[in-house]
Amino acid sequence: MRILKTQRSSRGGRRNIKKQGSRRSHVSGDKFTEKLQALKSLLPPSETNKTDHNRHVEEKPNSGETEQLFQETADYIVRLRNQVIVLQKLIEIYGSSSSSDQTEDFVL
Repeated sequence: MRILKTQRSSRGGRRNIKKQGSRRSHVSGDKFTEKLQALKSLLPPSETNKTDHNRHVEEKPNSGETEQLFQETADYIVRLRNQVIVLQKLIEIYGSSSSSDQTEDFVL
């Protein structure tokens, strides 16, 4: 729903002015496609996108492909987070002991 305010112009008439709101700016289809391609380039190649790797930037992805890309991105973020946790645990186990007779049990 659009709300319009009216103001008097200097000539005495009324003119409509769009309300200044927090509407998101419109992203054109080309920009959206470019952003999807940039996101896709950050992901490691998987079985599903190895065949799509040579797609042209001009092609418009359908909603199923976009949803799949977002799901693959979310899965990749989870894998990266898990790798960070494992590396932090390895640092705790092997990097923190100053002498060889100190042993502690760590649970991953």
